[in-house]
Amino acid sequence: MEYKMKKITIIALVALMGLMSSYKVSEAQFFGVVLSLTGYVVDSDTKEPIAMRVEAFDNKGNRIYYGRTKSENDGYYFITGLKPGAKYTVKLSDNERYADKEEKISMPEVKEYEEIKRDFLVEDKVETAHPGK
Repeated sequence: MEYKMKKITIIALVALMGLMSSYKVSEAQFFGVVLSLTGYVVDSDTKEPIAMRVEAFDNKGNRIYYGRTKSENDGYYFITGLKPGAKYTVKLSDNERYADKEEKISMPEVKEYEEIKRDFLVEDKVETAHPGK
């Protein structure tokens, strides 16, 4: 009886492995690995931190994150739940002094959780409207 049970278990494991490989599911997708995007929003000239609205959108245009930098004192943001290999658009807005900014970001293919560091430099609205002055 014990031999028969071991044989059934081995057959089930082999079948499961075959099923997984036939669907070509990456390990990251199968186990639900996520990434986080983190960093600071700062003035492009002075490198001083800035308080702004931070939004992230997936490649279909669905908003997946909405928040603000922690404070004007540090300009820190943290977006989590991003998928390996996916592309996102990060939009910075809602500051009277600074121009809105939009950047496309591609997440790396990884097999375990990782924090991707990315700082955003934003320009004064005056500089954007009148470059070179």
